Amino acid sequence: MALKLLQERYGNELKVATALIEKASKWPQIKTEDGKALSAFSVFLISCRNAMEDIDYMEEMDNPTTMRTIISKLPFKMRERWRVHAYGIQEKQHNRVKFTELVSFVEHQAKIVSDPLFGDLDTAPTEKVTKKYQQGSKPKKDSRQGSSFATKVDQVADTEPSETKSKNDVSLNCAFTKPCMFCEKNHTLQECRKIREQAHKERVSFLKKNGLCFSCLVKGHMSKECKKKMTCEVCSFKHPSLLHFSSKEKGAREKPVGTEVDKASSVASAPADVSEETSACTGAGDSCVLAIVPVKVKASKSDKTFEVYAFIDPGSSASFCTEALARQLNV
Repeated sequence: MALKLLQERYGNELKVATALIEKASKWPQIKTEDGKALSAFSVFLISCRNAMEDIDYMEEMDNPTTMRTIISKLPFKMRERWRVHAYGIQEKQHNRVKFTELVSFVEHQAKIVSDPLFGDLDTAPTEKVTKKYQQGSKPKKDSRQGSSFATKVDQVADTEPSETKSKNDVSLNCAFTKPCMFCEKNHTLQECRKIREQAHKERVSFLKKNGLCFSCLVKGHMSKECKKKMTCEVCSFKHPSLLHFSSKEKGAREKPVGTEVDKASSVASAPADVSEETSACTGAGDSCVLAIVPVKVKASKSDKTFEVYAFIDPGSSASFCTEALARQLNV
């Protein structure tokens, strides 16, 4: 009698099959480069494959709907590889793929990601950069002291890659991988609407906390050292789109900024739709964020204008420009 009760409660094949299928459908989403999570998922799928040999109800695992649910738990790039792999099998065998082939694929991918030598591509370069800054290696300060300054825009870099080009760096590009590092949804940080709804100060704080460059969203360097500044999709200035200032946010902060060389020169005020950018610098041992505004300047006796970046210093009583800009203005 006791054996019969145990058989009904724990040995019922339908209950066992239903429990395994339900567990597979509720398995949490696996993040990119998470070798431990992928290995655990692989072990579970292998146990399901073994159960199929003895339990007829486990044939439900071969159902395309069930397989699509299981595939959805894999990282996006792995789902792409599975699509190519499955199509190759179907093209050769003229039959749709089975659950056992999916298990073999996941098992193989788990071994690749868990490889002790080349498995973890995401952390090795980042750790080297982190140690460099922890040991006190900081960018050198500019020896010149001044209240304000302006620099020419096109001197930042020889080439100005777009946001799409900067996504090629896979190892440090956590801002361009799924899921989103801000809201953990199935999109990248650059595409995240939720972070763009935050105040500009909160967006800057989040990037700083995660060690992302304010100019290209890549880890490992600071904004003033960046040679691959991104172009904003809204205002076309050199900053990521998620750091764009809306007109509501910048209304109280924007002030006219000019370049004073002598009495013969004048400055055109900044356009109304110009966005404010931020730049990180090194202060007394900690990083800080400074306000930089794109402006257009011209001499009073000339119609030729130059687009430059002006640094806002609320404690300054005068405005200055570089000698190079003064020569361009012919003043």
